[in-house]
Amino acid sequence: MEKKVSVIILTHNSYKDKAGSIEFVINAYLQQKHTPLEIIVIDNASDVDNSAKLQSFCADKKFVHIVKCNASIGGARNLGVKHSKGKYIIFNDDDTIPIQDDVLEIVSQYCDNGQYGYGANRLWSPDINWIKSHESKINIAIENKNWDFLRKIYQRPSQDIRHKNEISVKMLTRSFIGNFGFISVKDFITVGGFPEYHGYGCEDDAFAFLCYLKLGKPVILNDKISVLHISHQINAINLQQLETNKILLQKLFEQHGYKHFHISRVLFPSDKPVIDY
Repeated sequence: MEKKVSVIILTHNSYKDKAGSIEFVINAYLQQKHTPLEIIVIDNASDVDNSAKLQSFCADKKFVHIVKCNASIGGARNLGVKHSKGKYIIFNDDDTIPIQDDVLEIVSQYCDNGQYGYGANRLWSPDINWIKSHESKINIAIENKNWDFLRKIYQRPSQDIRHKNEISVKMLTRSFIGNFGFISVKDFITVGGFPEYHGYGCEDDAFAFLCYLKLGKPVILNDKISVLHISHQINAINLQQLETNKILLQKLFEQHGYKHFHISRVLFPSDKPVIDY
């Protein structure tokens, strides 16, 4: 299979906050039947210790490249695309592990047909302490492609981990386009990239909205691709940033003449309209 896909992994202090989950993600891509053209790791404002550990881990991996920056989440992903050489892009967070080995084939087929997509089946791991105590077992499972082991450890995300109600928790069982999603570079340029909101949150929703307007409906991957999300807490500062970015997101809708974009009706197809005028 021709290598067409660049994987862009955004990371920030993975070793400090997420039990070094970035290593699980990179190793999962190295175990694919068809490896990507390149893996671009965007090290976004990690501390010195985290950056050193990441550099050490990636040092012997030929097509893994680290790009350091200090940018917004959207800006860091946009930078990754600028550094990419592939025709197609997979966006992947540093805590979201693809748990099958045909991801590149599936994504390439959709992209070859001019499609973009997200909404992979997102499973959630037990808490960080559990991950730390089972790190070697997770690594062995990835190396041996024992994807069933990784699928069986999942649990539903708890309401308190993202301070959401039960209805909103359902949204977390599908990946957003930045967690795990794909698009061609051509379409990415057409859309204009991720809005560069300061801090945490909503840049995924904003980019999904712009994609919907300019490219039409996405492919919703559902069970075609499954990923394991390493559960971790969101701090108070992130939650404050999220509230500010929700206001910016609403302004984006209004600038384009819309009242609301229902991402839930995209992730879970509904007869109700996706956009309110």
